[in-house]
Amino acid sequence: VLVKVGPAQTKYTVQKAFLSHYSEYFRNALNGSWKEAEEGTIVLNEVETGVFNLFVDWIYTQKLLEYPTDWLVAADCSCEPEKVVMHTNLLKIKLYVFADRFLAPCLRKLLNRAIVSNVRDGSCSPSIWTIIYAFENLQATDPVLNYLVDARCTSDGTLYDSTEEKEMYGELPHEFLVRYMERSTEMRVRGIKLKDLHICDYHGHESGEK
Repeated sequence: VLVKVGPAQTKYTVQKAFLSHYSEYFRNALNGSWKEAEEGTIVLNEVETGVFNLFVDWIYTQKLLEYPTDWLVAADCSCEPEKVVMHTNLLKIKLYVFADRFLAPCLRKLLNRAIVSNVRDGSCSPSIWTIIYAFENLQATDPVLNYLVDARCTSDGTLYDSTEEKEMYGELPHEFLVRYMERSTEMRVRGIKLKDLHICDYHGHESGEK
């Protein structure tokens, strides 16, 4: 199958069986009476090539990349050494959004676990870019949004935000700010600490899963 990605329509040749098996979106597009099925071509104008690189890597390996630098290499990204982890976390959110949008539940679940795994690490605060992207692209009920709010509430993020991030405070989504204020108040009143947060609260179990 030929997949054209991004504004430049970068071309990828991907096995139809893999696309169809791991994504309901591609399965429907490639096996119905759609134009994509007839021509064997799918166009994804709004998808970043770096994110699609990561998706293709996953469908062939069934594993998420282990090290932050591996994520950047696979996504063809580069940044200053001190921003590697931040960019990797943003890529995870972008790939999670991709998995959600294109109905790839196995990848979505795997990424969910990876994203929320450090909820008790108070030194790991979601970046402003990550928060903005997540709240603009995920459904309001997605549990990862709750994780981002809680992680921000229980960290010292505002003390360590870069000057560039602080300049973006005005771009934070209204929904995030409301949740942040409500959750901060709840945590203070109820005495909720890092140790009281549970990873499973952010998993968003699939139907029938416990």
